[in-house]
Amino acid sequence: MFEFLRTLFWGRTRPFPERSTRLELEELEHRALPSVSGLLRAFQIHLAHVTGDVTRVSDAVTALSTAVGLNAHPAVTADINTLTTDAATLAADLAAGTNVSADISKLLGDQVQTAFDLGQHMPGTVRRDLRHLRHDLRHLAREQTLLNAFATRIMRDVERDSTRLAHILGANVASGVSQDLQTLQTDLATIATDMQSGTDMSTDVNTAIQDAKTLTADLVTNPSFRVQNKLIDIAADLNDLSEAAMFQKI
Repeated sequence: MFEFLRTLFWGRTRPFPERSTRLELEELEHRALPSVSGLLRAFQIHLAHVTGDVTRVSDAVTALSTAVGLNAHPAVTADINTLTTDAATLAADLAAGTNVSADISKLLGDQVQTAFDLGQHMPGTVRRDLRHLRHDLRHLAREQTLLNAFATRIMRDVERDSTRLAHILGANVASGVSQDLQTLQTDLATIATDMQSGTDMSTDVNTAIQDAKTLTADLVTNPSFRVQNKLIDIAADLNDLSEAAMFQKI
């Protein structure tokens, strides 16, 4: 069993492995484990919704710009230019794997300013396109909030599992193992900071995976069943984070 644990993390050395770690666990342990966790599936679903909403927001900004036309009040023209830039930044950040919460907030605020500058007496087409933009932005904001919540839940799972592993192992462990645990927890703190700041976490997640491999390798004696389970849980959690980081770049 422990020989399997020593190679558990190595199944993720390529972006698209032929056989995932989760699938190997199903076959070797003879029990039904999902190839992709429920949390990760939810993340994927809401990311697809966010991606679609970003496209709709971009289209809505274009439609509003067309409806407003070239002879609008200078303040409105400036608002439309700002919205166009906002939409382009939003699409670029999503493609780069950056958290787009700040972009959405800026778009919501700039849309409100645009509505104020347009005033109450606007053509019907402008009113309609402004209403569509407002609706698309609100839907996007809701989906992004859910997306952030699922990513945070995955992060909490791995933090919890690493803390429980440290508790199970106790203080009387080899100095190398103790250092490995501290390194892994530092990695997780860095990933948490990435998530809070909206930074791409891919590199830091991969670092955590490598350090978790080192921890597994340094547990040279046969660990208890509880330790084995926590190592499996940590591998699964980090794999979920790696997948989440990869999917956010699609």
